[in-house]
Amino acid sequence: MFNKIKKMFASDVTSTSVSTNQSMFDRVIDTQTSSTITHDEIVLSDVLFSCLTMITNDISKLPLNLITSDSNNIQSVVNAGNEYNKVLNKPNEFQNIQQFLASWVMSKLKTGNTYVLKNYVGNTVKSLYVLDADRVTVAITPSGEIFYKYRVDTSRNLVDLGSIVETTEEKSTVIIPSRFIIHDRFNTLNHPLLGVSPIAACMLASTQNVRIQKFADTFFKNNARPGGILVVPNLDEETAKKVSNDWRTKFSNGGSGQVAVFGDDVKYTDLSNSGMSALDAQLVEQFKMSATSICRTFHIAPFLVGVGDYPTVNNIELLSQAYYSQTLQTLLESIELCLSEGLGIGRNSNTNLAVSFDLDALLRMDTETKINTLTTAVGSGIVAPNEARAKLNYKPVDGGDTPYLQQQNYSLSALNKRDAQEDAFTTKTATNTVNKNFNDDEDVTDYMLSFLRE
Repeated sequence: MFNKIKKMFASDVTSTSVSTNQSMFDRVIDTQTSSTITHDEIVLSDVLFSCLTMITNDISKLPLNLITSDSNNIQSVVNAGNEYNKVLNKPNEFQNIQQFLASWVMSKLKTGNTYVLKNYVGNTVKSLYVLDADRVTVAITPSGEIFYKYRVDTSRNLVDLGSIVETTEEKSTVIIPSRFIIHDRFNTLNHPLLGVSPIAACMLASTQNVRIQKFADTFFKNNARPGGILVVPNLDEETAKKVSNDWRTKFSNGGSGQVAVFGDDVKYTDLSNSGMSALDAQLVEQFKMSATSICRTFHIAPFLVGVGDYPTVNNIELLSQAYYSQTLQTLLESIELCLSEGLGIGRNSNTNLAVSFDLDALLRMDTETKINTLTTAVGSGIVAPNEARAKLNYKPVDGGDTPYLQQQNYSLSALNKRDAQEDAFTTKTATNTVNKNFNDDEDVTDYMLSFLRE
């Protein structure tokens, strides 16, 4: 089988290789940056680094659960130690689930693509490995089959690919069939199988951001504005040294604020209180603008990474919901779908299992709002008291597994029986029928008085 695949990629057989995302970065850097700014410097600039790490950390900290759905499509977490849970808890021998998700998200953000290699034992996936996306090329055969060409680097490789897929003798390039790969990508601007990173869109803003910081560093290191200038008319070298040494001796090392008395018509011009120049103000504005542009490409509110003012809305849940819907939701749902399909579960399988993130760790409310929300839910009979206690990490109590309502509230089934009558709004009054024959009015009076005597 492998020899057949190998022939497809031989030089005499036409196969289409989808270009990697790195080539796009190289073109942008060559045209928009100087030789003194590298791709690594751009990625490691503070604002871009903050965007990358914030999204990565917020996703990797979320619990990843295996869930099942009942006949009513109500979902519950599967805690059984089955093969799927084993992979989700420990994807491979050198990463836990948090580190694995961090590698997944960082690869997708930096390159637009994440390639996860599946290690099968029989028909079951036993382990998952995130590959270096810069060394993967997607290839399409003339018949439309998809394969992934992976350039092996023995000095950086943590996975023995030969134990997972069949390799060539030289092992410099491994050709991997698509069934062994989970390919997650987004922003497929040029090709359905090639994602584009947001870094490509904010490359110019990131370059400007780095240049501004480099300029400021050089300015304050070699050409910073002095605190003042000493002006001495008809200055010779000997007098200049004397004035300079006397000034340094008297006013350095904590001598600020003393009275300066010099001869030789020395004049001092103070520059420390001249304020910020127009150039300085422009640099600050340019830096803020470039930082905002970087945040915009990642759909992150600038205040989340320390750029701009904090919003006046005093509602943590509202801010978290906005961050989730604008920034994280697409990434999270894509990981859920890719993992479910990659493990052979989900909607397209015969199982009722799926992979899902627990968003409670992200969409946290403040304590007062959370208590009020749970109180309303319990009082309305929507959730049982023990379900509300579980949200607060409290143990269940006896009798708390059933939703409650007040006694005067009618059930829907009782109201339905009332509405099923011919006239649902007719009020029936009970009448007492007395089966007794009275001979005269005196008998009626005696009968009524008997009730009073009792």
